[in-house]
Amino acid sequence: QAYVYEGVDHAFARPKSNHYHKPSARFAHGRTVTALHETIGPKYDLVTLWEEHIRHEFDTRDVPATMATMVAEPYVNHIPTLTGGVGQSQLARFYQYHFV
Repeated sequence: QAYVYEGVDHAFARPKSNHYHKPSARFAHGRTVTALHETIGPKYDLVTLWEEHIRHEFDTRDVPATMATMVAEPYVNHIPTLTGGVGQSQLARFYQYHFV
């Protein structure tokens, strides 16, 4: 799909250019990311997945269900306390005994 950005120069998306037009550049960037995502994936409903994740973390407090919402090799690092884990077993242990 092709888009036309009325009233802007062809260099509208280059921040250092005199022709830079931030609203058009932001639209173009968002459309590019959407096109790439639709083409190469992954195809997840991230809002639904995130809501399911936090529901299990904070509502059901179900560690296996929380872990099921994560990638195969998850990594969590809570910066202020340097807690979390790398991989399914470390992270499941962290959730079981320290977080959930």
